[in-house]
Amino acid sequence: MRRAVWAGIVAAGVVAAAGGAVAVRGLSRSHAVSQPAPTQRPPSSATRAFLGPLAVGAHVERWVVQELFESPTGAVAFVLGPEGESGFRIDVFRRDDGGARPVATTRSLALYVDNMPLRDGQSIIAPDQLEAAQALARTLQAREDAGAPVPMLPTLRATATPRPH
Repeated sequence: MRRAVWAGIVAAGVVAAAGGAVAVRGLSRSHAVSQPAPTQRPPSSATRAFLGPLAVGAHVERWVVQELFESPTGAVAFVLGPEGESGFRIDVFRRDDGGARPVATTRSLALYVDNMPLRDGQSIIAPDQLEAAQALARTLQAREDAGAPVPMLPTLRATATPRPH
C-alpha cells in the first residue's frame, strides 16, 4: 500500500511539474468523510423540496448518498460513495461563472469536491470523485429540468471559502 501511495505522489509531482493535472485513485479514500460536524444542519425545506427523492440512501448512478446536510457555508453537502465503502464530500453552491472553476455544473448550480489542498494550493481529484460529481450534476439538472425550484444557495465566492478548484 505504501508503495502505491508513494508511486501516486511521485506521479502527481511529475505531472504537476510538467504543468498538467493528475487524479490519483489511491488518494481518494484519504479524504473520506465519516461523521458530520456538530455545526452541520439538515437541508432546508426549500432544498428538500428541490432534491425530491434524492436523500440519504438514494442511489446516484453507482454511488450512494451516505450523508446529506447543509454545511456551515450554506452549501448543500453530499457525501457519496460506493455501496459499503467510505465516501467523499461534494459541496453544491449556486453557479457563479466568474468564480472558482467547479468540477461539474448544472444550469444553476456548481459542484466542488471537498478535498484538502496540496502545498501549492491545488488538490487532487480522483477519477471516481469526478465521476460522482458529474453523476450528481446530471441528477440535479434533471430536477431543474422537471421544474423543481432551485433553492437560494450562496455562491462559493460569496462564502469566502478558499477552494483549490
